[in-house]
Amino acid sequence: MAEQHRLRITTTGRRFTEITQQVTALVKAATVDSGIAHIFVCHTSCGLAITENADPSVRQDLELLLRRWAPDGDPDYRHDLADLSLVVLTHAHNDHLDLPLVRELAETRVQWVIPSYVLEKIETEVKLPRERVIVPRAGEEIEYGPLQLLPFESLHMNGTHGVPETGYLVEFDAQRWLFPGDIRNYQFERLPDFGRLDGVVAHLWLGKARAMDMEPPLLQAFCDFFNRFNTGRLVITHLNEFGRDVREMWRESHFELVRKEIILRNPAIQVEKALMGDMVKLA
Repeated sequence: MAEQHRLRITTTGRRFTEITQQVTALVKAATVDSGIAHIFVCHTSCGLAITENADPSVRQDLELLLRRWAPDGDPDYRHDLADLSLVVLTHAHNDHLDLPLVRELAETRVQWVIPSYVLEKIETEVKLPRERVIVPRAGEEIEYGPLQLLPFESLHMNGTHGVPETGYLVEFDAQRWLFPGDIRNYQFERLPDFGRLDGVVAHLWLGKARAMDMEPPLLQAFCDFFNRFNTGRLVITHLNEFGRDVREMWRESHFELVRKEIILRNPAIQVEKALMGDMVKLA
């Protein structure tokens, strides 16, 4: 036997709303002697939190934490990124090309490094001042202040899948860091010889739509590929990206799989993760 009831809760803005009494009243009024109460929230931007309610301040703490994680209102990119001086783009996939952000920064004094095939897409929606746009060419060094950037053709294309991509070797203050971008083709021999590197930034990808596998099919290929760079430090990104299908969501558990495999191959290497919002110190 089953009963179903609907509660209509009116709220005023983002907040926690206590519904314990309403749910308890419905359960007590039910004609079922024993069973389980399933509570389902229909609204797409509403969630349900269940706590023991031993301390009434718990709800206040949760509200404060949520406000810190996701403040109300649109982000003020021009103010928040006022100190930004250089933006370097690699390819035109949406998780690497944020057009609303580009639009917000278009009137600032930021300098852009944008491959031609990415610039074509941007210019269908945003006009950037040409004097602040550098179009990289593979093998031609770019100097910007203390930075030297060497662009190269990277390995995002995998058969007929993928898009063109530019990677960068970045040198500064006697440091040499490689940003190969979003690698999808693990044929190491197709890359130039970069020599000794202080660090490599890797975007985690272990197979298309295979994030739910116990052992994704390209785990070994990823680890073999990045282990071949002559470096003592590997920073792994592309983790917990909001809005992705669960089959394409690479998580910290995947990072742990990769970290263990790479350290088995090279115990001396430092393997670390960088999540969205993290600042990575390169020197």
